Amino acid sequence: MIVLICLLSFCHKAYAAEDGIRLNHTQKTAYVGGNFNLNLKGAPDSKVKWESSAPKTAKVSDDGYVECLKSGEVTIKAFYKDIEYTCIVKIVKPYITEKRKNM
Repeated sequence: MIVLICLLSFCHKAYAAEDGIRLNHTQKTAYVGGNFNLNLKGAPDSKVKWESSAPKTAKVSDDGYVECLKSGEVTIKAFYKDIEYTCIVKIVKPYITEKRKNM
């Protein structure tokens, strides 16, 4: 019975991926103070739930809008029909050259 449940769970996830539901980014590098939008393509926006693994590093709103608050790495998760989709976000400080500092 347990094997059947595991097999059905695996098939359900594979089927969802075949339906074309996917995040517009699975990895992203962004700057501290920056922001960007994540979108779960193929899923109605109102049915997607969003979560940040580290809300003090990057927070995500109900519509997939990500705000990068400090440097670090965070996982943004989207949940749709009991399936989790993830985007790994690396947040870095902006690089400022010496020449630009003196302007």
